[in-house]
Amino acid sequence: MLTAEGCAARRQRLVAKLKPTGPLLLGDPLHLRYLANFSVDPFSAS
Repeated sequence: MLTAEGCAARRQRLVAKLKPTGPLLLGDPLHLRYLANFSVDPFSAS
């Protein structure tokens, strides 16, 4: 099960490796689930 702490740690590791200059935009539902524990409703995804 994904936890808030685990998702926050994943986001911190991603930002540390990418060193973005602006906000990160994620569009893949799998990435949103892994990094934010956010599930996209399949009917509203398209």
